[in-house]
Amino acid sequence: MRLVEGSEIDLTVPKGAVIGITGDTGCGKSELLRYIAGIRRPAEMGEVLVNGLDPYSHLDERKLRREVAYVPQTPGEADVCATVALDLASGPENAGWEPARTRYAVKKWLKDYDLPGGKTRMAILSSGAKIRTILAGLLITEPEIILMDDIFALMNAGEAYTLFRSILHHAKKREQTVIFVSGRQEELRLADGIYELSGGHLYDSTERIMHAADLGIGIKQAGQDASEEESTNVDADPAAEIGGKNRNEEQKMKISCTGVYKRGVNPFLLVSHWRPYPGSRSMSFSFRESGSYRITGGTGTGKTELLYLLSGRMPAAEGVLYHDNETIFLRKELIRISGLSSADPTADFIRDTVLEDVYSGCPSGMSKDEKLEMAGGMLDRLGFPEKLLKKNPGKLSFGEKKIVSLAGALIRQGGLLAADCPMAGLDADKRKKLKAVIAEQRKNGMCFVFTDPDSIC
Repeated sequence: MRLVEGSEIDLTVPKGAVIGITGDTGCGKSELLRYIAGIRRPAEMGEVLVNGLDPYSHLDERKLRREVAYVPQTPGEADVCATVALDLASGPENAGWEPARTRYAVKKWLKDYDLPGGKTRMAILSSGAKIRTILAGLLITEPEIILMDDIFALMNAGEAYTLFRSILHHAKKREQTVIFVSGRQEELRLADGIYELSGGHLYDSTERIMHAADLGIGIKQAGQDASEEESTNVDADPAAEIGGKNRNEEQKMKISCTGVYKRGVNPFLLVSHWRPYPGSRSMSFSFRESGSYRITGGTGTGKTELLYLLSGRMPAAEGVLYHDNETIFLRKELIRISGLSSADPTADFIRDTVLEDVYSGCPSGMSKDEKLEMAGGMLDRLGFPEKLLKKNPGKLSFGEKKIVSLAGALIRQGGLLAADCPMAGLDADKRKKLKAVIAEQRKNGMCFVFTDPDSIC
């Protein structure tokens, strides 16, 4: 593997098998799937054969594209069409299907995957709905091999598990081969074999992970003390329902407070009669200094829209915001007091190197050297490798991108941090470090509002 000295991967996957791959943040899991899909080629490689075909041969490449479905980790990495129906139809059309057969298949998959109307624009879909659409668009032609790169990390855990089981059920019936990356124990347990990627080598971890799951112990990555347990519990106040319902279903979005170090008389930020999109219910709620608030709800309930509203990235369809009891009219005022870490961290990057991108979030009035030192310190506390500080953030692994995005938001002093799925793509050690930094920043007055499909913040 390109970034791992002395790496050597040796793996044979029989037809119809389901293989799970796990490993620490940045170990190369996504890179490995790209090798198999023929998207990227190792610097020095031996041989990759898929059904006897070479992904790097121009003669075999076109045929392999029809046999292999590669689902990237985030929706932003996929090439999508303008609307849901067009995206679903692109696969059958490229495969040379008759128009009538394509129309029938699109109609069936829209229903089976609970997708929005065919004329719905892909750009306005929530992350969960977009992932389901992209997945359906690749599976509709029934490929022989399915490669999924931790695609459920940004989805509600319950919805993701149900969808994943459905995919595997149909794959078994059709003898499709499935190779997937995941850090979720409940997903890995559905595999026939589980491998851990560490130091550029694959280790068969099926028995170890299955045994740990039976004992109720979290996944232990390479080098982690087996006696160390990762806490997944939160001392939470009763959940407060704030009403937003799904565009298609009666699912509600909820906000629960996970503890407040100090409660001021006035709320840090108050939202009055907010409607995330036309037709949704009106909501009113407040966030207090040093508070931590988890947002939960089904796909399309408005969780991400709420974070965008709080960070000034988009206006609400209706509603008024107050900061320290003063009405906020300008979105630039929100941007000044709020930071955002997006579900897809690539959208947050504005500079050419990791260090420059993070220090751009430092408070004004500091010298460049002070900002660089502060940015480097924050990245170090989050466990980011020093050797990658000068690398372009867009070329990092998903988990590494996540750390950079969070560091740029956390480096602000006080204010509010809106984080969409902050733990997605992070291994147990990185999650532990992130929790410690967030706890410290909250003591300094920062308000933390986040979505979390795994509910482990």
